[in-house]
Amino acid sequence: MSIPEGKLYGDVDIAAGKIAEHHPSTYITTRVAAGAIIFGQALAKGASEDQVKTPAAGSDAFCGVAGWSTEATDFDDGAYAAADPVAQVEIGVVMVYVEEAVEVGDPVRIRHTASGEKAPGAFCTTADAGKTSLVTGAEFRGSTTGAGYVPLYVKGLFTTTPDPAG
Repeated sequence: MSIPEGKLYGDVDIAAGKIAEHHPSTYITTRVAAGAIIFGQALAKGASEDQVKTPAAGSDAFCGVAGWSTEATDFDDGAYAAADPVAQVEIGVVMVYVEEAVEVGDPVRIRHTASGEKAPGAFCTTADAGKTSLVTGAEFRGSTTGAGYVPLYVKGLFTTTPDPAG
């Protein structure tokens, strides 16, 4: 039997929202998009139990990450449109966009208020007064020296604590 070419099965696609590592308890559920949502973006609970949205305020409770899906209306741009079914990764390791350098063990924060070119739904580690929230129940599984993509382990039972305005 011949050995297949080395990269045939081992290439890792680092696209936002893709499952980065197989985890025995990965749990992905389907919710309805309450607005446009980008793959790999932080999700917050929507107005009803079956809806999710991009965090827009410190009071928005983090509930997972928008998974990658070929069913998204705006698949070519890596986004869900309003009313699309959203793959909500609640437990598992998923690729997310971070707006700054992060290391394994750094605190996980989500941006809920835009700041310059930094958009809501992105992940970070540095508190931005009144614009980010600390999340427990998630941890970075990789590092980067600047803005980019890293695997994030989400493990459910999240708590979200807004960073107080300065």
